[in-house]
Amino acid sequence: MKNINEHPVRTMNYMASLQDIRLAYLNGSGTCPDTSNVSKWISDTKVNLLIEYLEDSVHGGGMNPSSVAKVHDGHLFVCRDVAISYASWLDVTFSTQVSRMFDDIIVKLILNKVLTTG
Repeated sequence: MKNINEHPVRTMNYMASLQDIRLAYLNGSGTCPDTSNVSKWISDTKVNLLIEYLEDSVHGGGMNPSSVAKVHDGHLFVCRDVAISYASWLDVTFSTQVSRMFDDIIVKLILNKVLTTG
């Protein structure tokens, strides 16, 4: 679990909970468009196009659909690209915090691999 604005954000298999990202934004005294309704945002045509693009083997590198978005324990977990897109919808500057959270996850993964194989 990572923290943004001192709020824990659940992560799972290099994915993050959109609900937790929303709460982290609100915890940072952010005001959200349309109360940051995740369901409203995810139903946007542009968001669906992004998800289709990421899942498309020709254009998006062929990500497995379960690597793009997955529901687990009542939370919608999404990949880095979708999480940053949502964070940008909330606030462009907030999206950098989400991006850095994913960077930290990747750096820790690399360090763990180096330490365990080296």
